[in-house]
Amino acid sequence: MSLTSDAAKNVAQVLAEALPYIRRFQGKTVVIKYGGNAMVDETLKSGFARDIVLMKLVGINPVVVHGGGPQIGRLLEKIGKPPVRLKKEVSGYIVNRLQAAVMREAMDLVASGVASAEEVDRAFCTGMGMRDPFIGPLLRAHLAGNGIESFVEQYAESYRLRWGSMATWDTVSAQVRDRVVDSVNQMPIVRDHSLAEIKDWRDRMLMEILKLDRTLC
Repeated sequence: MSLTSDAAKNVAQVLAEALPYIRRFQGKTVVIKYGGNAMVDETLKSGFARDIVLMKLVGINPVVVHGGGPQIGRLLEKIGKPPVRLKKEVSGYIVNRLQAAVMREAMDLVASGVASAEEVDRAFCTGMGMRDPFIGPLLRAHLAGNGIESFVEQYAESYRLRWGSMATWDTVSAQVRDRVVDSVNQMPIVRDHSLAEIKDWRDRMLMEILKLDRTLC
């Protein structure tokens, strides 16, 4: 196959730029993520396959791990669990971060003697937990304040005082651990039932919640 002068220059430039990397990674294993968005584009698929073959030919051992975000997203939507796509990377993702904030405050309330584990869990379940299966904290604030702008205005000082008195530690001390463990083990449901029994009950409750129609009429 003959190349035009411009094409030959392009090939030479690419090889010149790639040569240091070929030397650096020759004989090494390189892990490459093949993203889900690239899987649906024929041009990208063809180019990716060609590059993998080239890497192998120059002595690099490529290991491909695939993504599949778009495909997974479509599957989740089919089963009624539409995914939340992050606009930027963040440690722990959304649910884990929200859960971590609640967990730290719950543990601190127990460890500081404000309430027992049983009382903290009961307050959560009969308060915000009652609404959480179908409404999130920001929509809840919008409703509570008759508009999110009004909520921020009305409750800014109240929340400032709460936040100012809340736990800020990022490591569970031995004292906190021991007090929380002791209090959880004294909860009647923990004392009177096995882990397997509690997990089975939890799963049955979750299945009942999932049966609810949470669409706005």
